[in-house]
Amino acid sequence: MARIINVIQLPHLASYKPFNDSKYRCSTVCEYKVMIEDEDGSILVASSLDDFTLGEFDIDEAVRILSKNDENEDWYFAENSRVDSKRFDCFVNGEIEEGQNPITAFYVVLSNLIRSRHPIGDDLRERLRNVGDKIEKLLNTNE
Repeated sequence: MARIINVIQLPHLASYKPFNDSKYRCSTVCEYKVMIEDEDGSILVASSLDDFTLGEFDIDEAVRILSKNDENEDWYFAENSRVDSKRFDCFVNGEIEEGQNPITAFYVVLSNLIRSRHPIGDDLRERLRNVGDKIEKLLNTNE
């Protein structure tokens, strides 16, 4: 029988599918990591969005979904590697698919990365620097 061995309040970057048939994912910041020991003694780590979802946490569903090692479920999955340009674009496209306009989608993803303090890849860092430079030039040109 699976059991929760620890709950850690640790804001972290997670992703979810905006729709079942989406090829994109949205980003969010989950407040808790739930450490689970399954029947085989393996440790699984689940993400819980907030106090409410933590109170409604279903350990059996968590084990079923996390054991698949497949992100095609309606579930929050912690990001376990640096966010690169490709993953960043996936997040922005997921937000757009959920109904955000492109600038708001970009802002939401940036905000989630900042809030979670999640590491980013060098390719994304360079790309964001270039965007920042272009925005600065645009703002200075239109004064």
